[in-house]
Amino acid sequence: GGGHSSCGHFFGSSCSGIGSCSGSSSCAVGDGAVFKWEQEHWRLLRASHLEAELTNRPLTVKGLVSSMRQLERQLADNGLPLSSFHAQALQGILFKALAPLVDLNPTVTKPSQQLLRLLQLPDSYNPNKLPAGRQVLPAGPKNTNKDAPVHLPVEKDAVRLQASGEAVFAADVAAGLAGSVLYLAGIHSSEALALVDGVDATQALAAPGVVGCITAADIPGINTVMKAPLLADGKVEYVGQLIGLIAATSQTAADRAATLVIVKYKQHPSRTPIITIDQAIASDSFYEIDSPLLAAVGVKRQSEHNISQTSWQRVTLPSRADCVSNDSTTAWHHANRPNAEIDDIDKIIAAAPLQIKGATYRLPSQQHMYMETQTAVAEPQEDGCLKVTSATQSLDAVQQAVAAVLRLPFHKITVVAKRVGGGFGGKASRPMPVAAAAALAAAHFGAPVCYSLNRNVDL
Repeated sequence: GGGHSSCGHFFGSSCSGIGSCSGSSSCAVGDGAVFKWEQEHWRLLRASHLEAELTNRPLTVKGLVSSMRQLERQLADNGLPLSSFHAQALQGILFKALAPLVDLNPTVTKPSQQLLRLLQLPDSYNPNKLPAGRQVLPAGPKNTNKDAPVHLPVEKDAVRLQASGEAVFAADVAAGLAGSVLYLAGIHSSEALALVDGVDATQALAAPGVVGCITAADIPGINTVMKAPLLADGKVEYVGQLIGLIAATSQTAADRAATLVIVKYKQHPSRTPIITIDQAIASDSFYEIDSPLLAAVGVKRQSEHNISQTSWQRVTLPSRADCVSNDSTTAWHHANRPNAEIDDIDKIIAAAPLQIKGATYRLPSQQHMYMETQTAVAEPQEDGCLKVTSATQSLDAVQQAVAAVLRLPFHKITVVAKRVGGGFGGKASRPMPVAAAAALAAAHFGAPVCYSLNRNVDL
């Protein structure tokens, strides 16, 4: 059995086919069972060639690879290219189902390195002897929260709720509001740098389940979050920039309607978008960021419009004598001793005993891969107040962003963060525009609103 996590369709053990969304009224799975879900139509694709490949044959590595290729061809013939989400998900289901059954008797066959990499298995993988582990922790003190020393095991807070699936995350709040909650989907820019010449949401508004469309003109307060527009107004600066929001009675309806919105663009006077840091320096294009950290260490630019590798003013650092090392503890002593002053970076580098010349190192892009994507649920309350459930590490920042966009005093905005859903720093500032968008829609439509980014948009 497998399933589709975003809509709740499950393929029972009696199902001999593979399902995929196509978009209309009902779903037939297994022994004639029919499920209705958001008026979606599901195709039941029977992988007959794949069945023939597997029937009455020993399942070897070669056979599994051949089966995967057969599935690829049949999916492609039915309009599902290998690069599509559904094709990859279905291949993953097949992999998980068949891989433990593969005959890897070393006297008969040896697993291909490609297959082992795909399965993320070691060379010595043996499905009949799967690795297992067990850890037994001694019981801690009776009053764990008060008396447990650092070296004794302490049960993680709410670990039993998380392990059992009972823990409530931000998106789960919307599930509890079924029937009254609206869902948002973003209208995103397809241009890296352009002027917006018009937004036509006529087709989207006529789609089933759609309640309305929000653009920058609907913002009652300040259209700025983290020094950037919440909704693009007049121009876009990067592919994926949020231009508007579609609200609908289901997430699927909102997502589909958002694709029907037509955005017209005109060429930006700058013509060429700035993509790299080198291009930004050459074009004298910089974001002005007031950094308390830079101010604290005395780093300032010599010119507002002239930056190069050596155009920073003097940096004052503690001298070696100010740093005292004691075992594993290092303490900085701010005594009245002379500090080491760096006046000329080039001279310091020239005098260095070890130098690396003629080499360039560029940091690759990185993404925060937390478990729950950026999510917020906004609920109108009495007296014009709003309750915002946000997967955030910075509740006060979310409150300020929502208040600014809606032009409301702080005391009318209550922010709740039951669980972050994984953060690693990625839930420190990025929840602000998501929560502000959800709150804007909730205030605009007078209804609870859930805005949960899918993984592609989130990344």
